[in-house]
Amino acid sequence: IAENDIVGIFFSAPSWCGPCKMFEPQLAEVYKQCQKDGKSFEVIFVSADNSKGDFDKFFKGMPWLALPFEERDLATALEETYEVNGYPTLLLFNGNGTLLEKNGRGLVGTGAQDFPWGLL
Repeated sequence: IAENDIVGIFFSAPSWCGPCKMFEPQLAEVYKQCQKDGKSFEVIFVSADNSKGDFDKFFKGMPWLALPFEERDLATALEETYEVNGYPTLLLFNGNGTLLEKNGRGLVGTGAQDFPWGLL
């Protein structure tokens, strides 16, 4: 993870959150384009789904990494630390773990061509 210029922590609940279902394909498109273009961007999915089955169903179609569903205590701690108050939330960090942007959704929405979205 540390070798990436930008690391996104993606808090989402695609099994029950309509906006999550709408944003995830957009993020996936940007992520895949960044990977194709050799841009240093990684995403880690943190699920707020209600069951491991729901997590597995949605994560299998995602192109990035995920915090294991069983790590519920860590997911809760991350949500509390970074004051995640709704879903989807995309936090953007540098490779050293410094939070660069709390509204990653807005930045990523401009597309992969704008990477690293003025953060570096």
